[in-house]
Amino acid sequence: MSDQIFDDNSTFISTEMGIKLSKSKIKKKSQQELPHKTREEFRIEEGRRFHNVETLKYFLPNDDEELDRLHLQHYMWRYLWQSNFSAPVDDLLQMEETKVLDIGCGAGSWLFELATEFPLPVFTGTDISPVIPTTIKPRNINFIKGNILDGLPFEDNSIDFVHQRLLLGAYPLDKWQGVVNELVRVLKPGGYLELMEADAELKPLGPNAKRLSDALLALMAEKGQDPHILLKLQSFMEENGQLEEIVKGEKFGPYGKSSGRLGQIGVENHTAFFTNIKPPLMKAMNIPSEEYDELVKAMARELVEYETMIHTVRVYG
Repeated sequence: MSDQIFDDNSTFISTEMGIKLSKSKIKKKSQQELPHKTREEFRIEEGRRFHNVETLKYFLPNDDEELDRLHLQHYMWRYLWQSNFSAPVDDLLQMEETKVLDIGCGAGSWLFELATEFPLPVFTGTDISPVIPTTIKPRNINFIKGNILDGLPFEDNSIDFVHQRLLLGAYPLDKWQGVVNELVRVLKPGGYLELMEADAELKPLGPNAKRLSDALLALMAEKGQDPHILLKLQSFMEENGQLEEIVKGEKFGPYGKSSGRLGQIGVENHTAFFTNIKPPLMKAMNIPSEEYDELVKAMARELVEYETMIHTVRVYG
C-alpha cells in the first residue's frame, strides 16, 4: 500500500504515486447521496462502529478492522473462484461506454481491482456506509451512498453489468425478490446481473464453532434473514421473468492448513468475522466478553481440525 497523509489544508498526498489532490474536491466529485431514514450516520457499541440506518438489518461493523476483513475476504473469493466474476462480460469491459454497478461495495476491493484492470468502463459503487476510499482511487470509479431498499437513482435500462456479493446479512428474506427486481430494472437489454452468496452455516463444525454458528443463525432468524439464501438466488432471478440463460455455479472453500494458503485465509477471515460481530452476538448469547473470546479461539482451532468447508454460489443472467 502507498504512504498516504493529509496536510493541514486537507490535501491528500500519495508519496508512492506522486499525486496531490484536494480531499474536499475529490469527495464532492465522487460521492452523491441517496435519501434514507437515519438518526445519526454511525453508532458505537462495545468500542466498534456500526451503521445506524433503521431500515437495514446489517449487523457487522463498518470500522477499520471490518474493512480489513472485507479486503481479505475479497481475495479469498477471488482465489477460490479464480476470477472476480463469472458472467461473460469480458468484451463489455473492454468498451469505454460500458457502465458497471456494484451493490454493497463496502471497502471497494472488487471495484478497485476491476477498475484498474479495465480502465475504459465507468464503475459505480453503492453502499449504506461511505467507507470506500475517496482520496485515491481509479478515475473511473464513482460512489453513491444509499440503501437499495429505498430504490436506485438510475434510469431503467441504464447499466451494462450489475454485481452484488455477500449481502445475506443485509436483507430480510421478504425483501430479496424486490431487490433483484430493482437490479434488473436498471439493467440494459443484453446486460448481465451477477449475484454471489455464501452459506452462513459452515460444515462440519466442532462443538465451539457450532455454538457460535447456532448463535449467528438465531440472530439472522430474529432479523428475518435466510442464512441459506444462496440456494434461492436462481429462483429469484427466474421469478423476475426478464433474464435469459440464467447460469448457476458453485464452489466449496476448504479451511485449514491442508488446504494451503486458501485454507489459511479462510480461517483468518472466519475468525475475524466472529471477532467483529462480537458486540451483537455476545449480547444475544448472554455470555461475558472473556468467554466469547475463548470461544472464537477454540473455533479457529476446530476449523482446521474438522476440515470445515464453506459453500458459495454465483448466479448470473
